[in-house]
Amino acid sequence: MRFGLAVSGVLLAIALLYLPTWSLNSGAKSPPHLGEVLRFQKKIDHFRALLKENQSKEKNAIFADSLGEYFARSMQFDSAAWYGQVAASFFSTASMYKKVGDYFYGAYRLAAQDKKQALASQAKQWLEKAIALNPEDLESACKIALTYISSEPMRGVGMLKDILKKAPDNQEALYSLGMLSMASGQFELAIERLEKLRDVNPPHADGQLLLGEAYEQTGQREKALQIFENIIKTARDSALLEQAKERRKNLLNN
Repeated sequence: MRFGLAVSGVLLAIALLYLPTWSLNSGAKSPPHLGEVLRFQKKIDHFRALLKENQSKEKNAIFADSLGEYFARSMQFDSAAWYGQVAASFFSTASMYKKVGDYFYGAYRLAAQDKKQALASQAKQWLEKAIALNPEDLESACKIALTYISSEPMRGVGMLKDILKKAPDNQEALYSLGMLSMASGQFELAIERLEKLRDVNPPHADGQLLLGEAYEQTGQREKALQIFENIIKTARDSALLEQAKERRKNLLNN
């Protein structure tokens, strides 16, 4: 088995954590969704104008919230977080705090390495505020755990395991632990977690791709091939479809 090929999907997922942030004013090469970003930019300009003209704190918070959402949709999470904080200064709710934490988490995932620590700290701060008002928010708890993976991996893994103790069917924790098990070469453990994820949510395509790679790595060729072929038949995401096709091709040629 060729480890480098078998975990290509895992490495791609991990690499996403280190991509530089793109913005309309960065001068960087345009992303493939530029047209969509430009449409969002028109909305952003509209709400910026309303924000400047209006004197009501509540309306300004509403406009800021809308700006944050449009910046997030155009993958400009740092700007989304800034406007989200403006909105959160008026709307002191768990959902608003979570939204700001999600923006900072998105910025953290896309940031250059030297920016990650500060953004992770901000993400944790806001997500912890959300959890304080809503202790059942395990999605935020998962994101906090994942901010530790690059700096304190065992702490992050421990937090994910604690989440599974509280909620054995938590999909984010199952997938994250499955991915981390793959990256560390613990393929049998990865299979255990990813099969559980399949039981909980059979259409979880990313989890299925990873499970197929785990089967391939442990010599379970037919199971792997079946998964890749099923993804090819059902996948709507083009990147996922191409990965499944590549994995199937490599499997048939080796």
